Amino acid sequence: MSKRILFVTLGTLGDVNPYIAIGRVLQADGHHVTIAALPRHADAIGRSGLAFAAAQPDDRAGTPEDPLSRVFAEPGNAMRLLARGLVLDQLGESIAAATPLVASHDLTVLHPAALGARLAAETLGRPWLSTILSPVGLASRLAPPRTIMPIALQGASDEARSAFFQDLTTPWHTHRQRLGLPDLLASRALDGPNGMLALFSRHFAPNPGDWPAAVRITGFCSYDSPADAPELERLTAFLAAGPPPLVATLGAQSELVGRHFFPATRVVARQLGLRLLVIGGTAETLGLEPGADLACFRVLPFSQVFPHAAAIVAHAGIGTTAQALSAGVPFLAVALPFHDGPDNARRVRHLGVGDGIVLQQRDLTGPLGRLSDILGQPQYAAAARRLAAALAGEDGATAAATQILRCI
Repeated sequence: MSKRILFVTLGTLGDVNPYIAIGRVLQADGHHVTIAALPRHADAIGRSGLAFAAAQPDDRAGTPEDPLSRVFAEPGNAMRLLARGLVLDQLGESIAAATPLVASHDLTVLHPAALGARLAAETLGRPWLSTILSPVGLASRLAPPRTIMPIALQGASDEARSAFFQDLTTPWHTHRQRLGLPDLLASRALDGPNGMLALFSRHFAPNPGDWPAAVRITGFCSYDSPADAPELERLTAFLAAGPPPLVATLGAQSELVGRHFFPATRVVARQLGLRLLVIGGTAETLGLEPGADLACFRVLPFSQVFPHAAAIVAHAGIGTTAQALSAGVPFLAVALPFHDGPDNARRVRHLGVGDGIVLQQRDLTGPLGRLSDILGQPQYAAAARRLAAALAGEDGATAAATQILRCI
């Protein structure tokens, strides 16, 4: 019997793609799927063949006040920008948008930031299921994730830290009271009767033994937007014109934060005798001199590029990390100093498939020089191939879809 399933997510395209992957599996099985996200992602969701709905207003998209852009310019303030600017200060709008959607679907599947939809589902008494995209969100005493304390709290007293987090989560408590719901710690916001799906691979982050029993690890849920045919032709021509290149990207924020990163990457690539393929902008917008050893693309499906690389140097967001690990080539994970990046980079290093660095300085030639060791020591490539083979045996999207249907 066909079911109506709603996914609600906030954030970048990396926060949308896992749900597209799962939604396409469910839709192919005859179910109706809607993804509620920021309106900036409407086209990407529509091109995937799934229905789109607005999770909340997105009036600041593309402006200097957009919290998803400001975090890259103000990494020390990232926690407040994301928690308040993206989520908690817009809870009222998010609840209003989610309420009719939640009411008209058989199950709501929540991104960690979709707190408005959680409140709507709880108020309406509708079933919901929480998900988590990266292991940094799961506390553990046995294998603590690596997190970077906000600058405002470094060296602060326990009382000051407590006050900071209390102020951060005030809107959560205020809205629960307004809706007549019992008070609940914001840290427990994703706890629910249907458990939690961890949308990453056990090969990347095995359960250390003290995660909640309700957590179900599905495997990575990866999705690539369709590629533009002329760009694919240009990609094919560049790959055929020489040996495997170094592939570099900082994703959707490449043009915003990459004008120091990409020139330094090119210096290192030339030192290593490698061509450079960049995803995220043009040579002009990224501060690169054109040349036969360089190809720049605004957008390309990572799955059609990464396996052809000599090595990958890319931001350590969980979606890109999943794609890089699945490619079976050495990987230098580049983390910006907030959210899941530092923890993902640490895990890449621990797996022996490459290395991980945290960008906290403007002179990047030294940190990027680690590519010389990664490419010069064959054990990295061998470990990358072994891990890719293990990941190929998983189907995270199908596993997640199966778990979702069990909740209805």
